[in-house]
Amino acid sequence: MWSSRTRRTRALSRELALLLTSVLAFVALTIWWLTQDNRVQDWDNGLHTIDAFLIRQQLSAGDLTTWFTEFNTYPPFGHLIGALGTFVGGFSAASVIIASKPRVRASAGRWVLRGRPARVRVEGRRAPRSAVRVGTPMIVSEFHEFLLDPQQAALIAVSVWAILGSRRLERTGVAAVAGALSALAMLTKQTSVIFLAGPVAVVVLRGGWRNWRGILAFAAPLAVLAGPWLVYHRHELSALVSIHDGAAGSSAANEAGSFFPPRLSRKSFGWYFWSTLNIELLAPLMLATLIGTVIAIRDSVRRFSPENLRPEVLGGLFVSWLGMTLITHKDPRYLLPALVYMAVLGTGWIATATRFRGLLTAGLAAVVAINVLGVTIGLGSALRLSVPGARGVGAHRASSDLLLARWLGARRPGA
Repeated sequence: MWSSRTRRTRALSRELALLLTSVLAFVALTIWWLTQDNRVQDWDNGLHTIDAFLIRQQLSAGDLTTWFTEFNTYPPFGHLIGALGTFVGGFSAASVIIASKPRVRASAGRWVLRGRPARVRVEGRRAPRSAVRVGTPMIVSEFHEFLLDPQQAALIAVSVWAILGSRRLERTGVAAVAGALSALAMLTKQTSVIFLAGPVAVVVLRGGWRNWRGILAFAAPLAVLAGPWLVYHRHELSALVSIHDGAAGSSAANEAGSFFPPRLSRKSFGWYFWSTLNIELLAPLMLATLIGTVIAIRDSVRRFSPENLRPEVLGGLFVSWLGMTLITHKDPRYLLPALVYMAVLGTGWIATATRFRGLLTAGLAAVVAINVLGVTIGLGSALRLSVPGARGVGAHRASSDLLLARWLGARRPGA
């Protein structure tokens, strides 16, 4: 009869095999997509690719500092990875896109929050979280482009794994790793602080404040790695916030589809709920997340023990939503790093269900397959439900494109 250690080892082998298969399949899918897609990269996809090309040219010319001193709205880590990819795959957009994928996939391996080295367990061990991660429509589409949001999402996920694995900062080594990973997330997009603030705050409040060595171990690499760029560009970052606030006060802020609704308006507080429902997750995965959130809240109230990590996950999701809501410039992609929390909440209740677990898991797998095939090869058609009083898709799109054009003009003076 197998021992519990043998069973755990075999379970790890199965999970590792599934993870590697997922990694290879999605990298292969991305490569295939790039061989079929001959469109010109545009909007943010094109701008980020140009930024990576510029860094590659600077490095080729022996300029090793401009990537740090030059400000192009975002921190340099994601663009630097894309630039390094061109030295391997050649000076092409495909090289930039593919370069970001192994790093994203390796990081995404820790999106299963029950990380083995740290023994983190939030829900049942068979929770199909990886399916939600790779099967959301936005993830599938963005992995065919060079955008910073999937890279940020992966780094946030692996950072959360390490934060929870530190046992509320008791394990100083893991806390130091969490700080370093959080710094890389901050150097990918500055909004990463919002997605990390929730679990860090809950960890500290639930006993982490006693572990001052762990707090120092977490803060030191975060400050050393991310601090210099943030301090060096503090004036540009402040100006960027002012630009966003000014756009929120414009006459176009109240138009349907506006990227800049007034900060404390009803439209602002509902913006990311509707964008998550209509763009990021779609109805089936959104419903699973809402059910899981309600169950997690109930279980947290009933069992607020140290072993229960649901409060950290709930705190992460709530602070992520609130923080991004209070930022005036909105985009459906900007909430993507919160997917780590949605994946856990949306699948945990399925993994621990006492009835119909097999049926629910099969249904989740079917939804994921439909999402992947639908986004990748256009299989099927969209099913839309009209809400009374909603404006047409064309009006929404025109308003969104107009505001996005204004934003890009502000971001790229003279572009």
